[in-house]
Amino acid sequence: MPDAASQSDEVMTAIHTVKAGTRDARTTALLARAAQRLTERGAQAVIAGCTEIPLGLPADTVDVPLVDPALILAQALVRRARTANTAA
Repeated sequence: MPDAASQSDEVMTAIHTVKAGTRDARTTALLARAAQRLTERGAQAVIAGCTEIPLGLPADTVDVPLVDPALILAQALVRRARTANTAA
């Protein structure tokens, strides 16, 4: 988890810009800086635990895997639906 200052100053500021529909290069820079701080503290992956984060933080701006829980859930639902359709 980001430290309190990074969470407040970078992550939450970026989330508010995405929610407002005004994301830009600054939004990405804020989230990338927060992610970099995590990797400097030893993180081997970054979990985008808020739906706005993947919208403002492209995976190629992070040096470690960026885990998007919404994408993982969507992929699991598609697999389940396909399995259910072939079993019927």
